[in-house]
Amino acid sequence: MVRYLLLTCGFLLFGSTMFAQTSLGGKIIEQDSGEPVIYGSVSLYKNDVFITGVETDFDGIYSFTNIDPGTYAVEVSYVGFSTKRINTVQVLADKANTLNVEMSAGIDLQEIVIVDYVVPLVEQDNTTQGATLTSTEIRQRPVRSVNALAATTAGVASADEGGALNIRGSRSNATNYYLDGIRISGRAIPQQDIDQLQVITGGVPAIYGDVTGGIISLTSKGPSSKFSGGLEVETSQFFDNYNYNLGALNLSGPIIKKNGTSILGYRISAQYLSQDDDDPPALNRQLIKPEELAKLEASPLTQIVNQDGSITNVPSAAFLNDSHVDVLDYNPYEERENLDLTGKLDLRISDAIDLSITGTYNDESNRFTPTTNATSFAPDGGGLSWRVYNNYNNPTATDNRYRGNFRFRHRIGAGNNLQGEDDGGEKATKAALIQNASYTIQAGYEYHTSEVGDPRHGKNFFDYGYVGNFNVEWRPQINVDIIGQDTLPPFGLIANVSQTDWTETFVLDDENQPAFQAAGNNPILGTYVNQVLDSNNNPNLSLEALDIINGRVNSSLNSIYSFYTNVGSVYNSYNKNQDDQITANINGSFELVPSSGGRHNIQFGFWYEQRKF
Repeated sequence: MVRYLLLTCGFLLFGSTMFAQTSLGGKIIEQDSGEPVIYGSVSLYKNDVFITGVETDFDGIYSFTNIDPGTYAVEVSYVGFSTKRINTVQVLADKANTLNVEMSAGIDLQEIVIVDYVVPLVEQDNTTQGATLTSTEIRQRPVRSVNALAATTAGVASADEGGALNIRGSRSNATNYYLDGIRISGRAIPQQDIDQLQVITGGVPAIYGDVTGGIISLTSKGPSSKFSGGLEVETSQFFDNYNYNLGALNLSGPIIKKNGTSILGYRISAQYLSQDDDDPPALNRQLIKPEELAKLEASPLTQIVNQDGSITNVPSAAFLNDSHVDVLDYNPYEERENLDLTGKLDLRISDAIDLSITGTYNDESNRFTPTTNATSFAPDGGGLSWRVYNNYNNPTATDNRYRGNFRFRHRIGAGNNLQGEDDGGEKATKAALIQNASYTIQAGYEYHTSEVGDPRHGKNFFDYGYVGNFNVEWRPQINVDIIGQDTLPPFGLIANVSQTDWTETFVLDDENQPAFQAAGNNPILGTYVNQVLDSNNNPNLSLEALDIINGRVNSSLNSIYSFYTNVGSVYNSYNKNQDDQITANINGSFELVPSSGGRHNIQFGFWYEQRKF
């Protein structure tokens, strides 16, 4: 009675949202007779670490509920039968996975029959559309990033390899990412740490809420029962101009063992990736030759004398042709570095209680070619106008992300909860109505910062447009108001003279002090100013030089045919973002097994999420 009362209170507290959960079950029978194996022991292992165990009921049925997706080994034993172990059993996320086992009588009770799991052609509990990749399948794919792996699923599209995903026509921001049951944003975990990747394109389970696009759900790998490790190195340094270099290391094993079973285990991994070009072009690129670049930096403008004697400044690059550029099969000045660290601790407090703590860290530095137009700079990597003469001034985007995930899981009712009752003086045994009850408490925290700007200037905003020191004077502004003319000698004009203001004026003819002296981190812009000031003694021309300083790409002095950005231009934009996310969820589940037959899995829970931007 108390059990039913607690169940009713749980429904009222959590709101009773029902959906499929990850489970594994089936039937154990004798191979010769086809009879069910009653009270057979079924054990579940992951990475050779014992997870949990149950017993079969009167119908030979067993069930594991509220388990993590991944690859397991299932071991079945019973007195008088040879123990049987099925390896590489694939437990898919959010599905009632089925594994039926046949046992044969054996004389040698120490014999263990080991077989490999065969993936069924038809998934009995598949109510979603999409695909699921195991760690073995992921390792065999020619791509590494999560998005690139997910893009191999029907209905998922990506503009470029590893780029933003569009699922069934939805926008990329409609795709939600989950790591070990916690919603995340930004870069996930490296390929080597993924145990299972699930892509849901339709029939989204209720656990994920209202999703207009799709779901990418990741399950991270856990500790192993024995010390193990792996090292992976990849490079294209000697074979192409992209200079792809990858180094990955992982270590796993037990920290505390009891009776040969791991009580506390760990897994740590690190991956470092560097690329000189992270998005190789389909077509060749043009880049100004180094010797020609030096000439342009020394004299970015060429003076042309007009028929009226005036001087016009035009970009020196306007007089170049194809012989002055190199043709490349890669994007220069687009280096990228990425560091990923992942750590996981699994603690088995008892046969019914386990605790898991996961932490990840990502540090990324990405140099990119901006797209430019008349009024803005956009970091989307297009940048044809920026590439030819000025991509050595490419900006850099940095990204740092920390994550922590805590999970506490308690299996209240292990096995099939067989109960005894008095039936006419004899003890009979029957299956309990409620079986495999459990609850999970989970919390996650994510902190993220990003920054985009010119790497030479960073957050020093006044350096972006600073070119040097100008020699200026504050001269009085005089107003002359003529009243009339004097009729007597010396017959001059009669006027009121008054000072109305002071005007800042550039001094161009001071031999002791130059009109302008280049300084700071923008020497090429200083050369522009010197050439403009030298072309004409009109001080007003210095205002035109200020247009260059402000980085206006449509200035006639700082663009080539209004199409190419001239040398020395500065990425005149800086932004910094900071956000964090807190997530918590509590969910419970149980199996309802009525005496009339059948088995029903019910799960309910509460979800809380807070984001701060």
